[in-house]
Amino acid sequence: MKGLTLAIVASLLIVVAVVTGCRRMAAEPTVTPLGIAVERAQVSVNVASGAEGEATGNATTDEMVRGAVMAVYVDYGEAITTTTDLSLATAGAPTENVLSLSNQATDKWVYPRRAVQDNAGTDVTYDGTNEIYEPYWVDDYLKVTVAQTEPATPCVKVYIYWQR
Repeated sequence: MKGLTLAIVASLLIVVAVVTGCRRMAAEPTVTPLGIAVERAQVSVNVASGAEGEATGNATTDEMVRGAVMAVYVDYGEAITTTTDLSLATAGAPTENVLSLSNQATDKWVYPRRAVQDNAGTDVTYDGTNEIYEPYWVDDYLKVTVAQTEPATPCVKVYIYWQR
């Protein structure tokens, strides 16, 4: 009888633990890692015509990027040659160049940074020579421009990861 009572109590404890655990998992909110909200914008540039090595094209993000650009992934199309130049800049005036790649055709991750400046517009350094860098802060649409490339569709896809 004592063994049966222990088995029933153990079974009830397992049921309570499972029910409580399931309820707790369902009630927890979805949180991004470390509480950092990261967004992604994508731009596809198609170059339909132009002479080989001289074709150009551009495209702009569908949504505004409002925050710090943390990373950019550039996915070159298969027909792209190593003469391809790519720039990523703000679409509105004044434009600011966030990324500039020359003579590239290999997919790559880039983490664009700019020098921190003081109130007078002078670059800030650690020790008078080594600059301090921070991400680009953007509140605009971003425009990708491709030059000196081959006609291709898609030519280049650019994924922009930014933090609010």
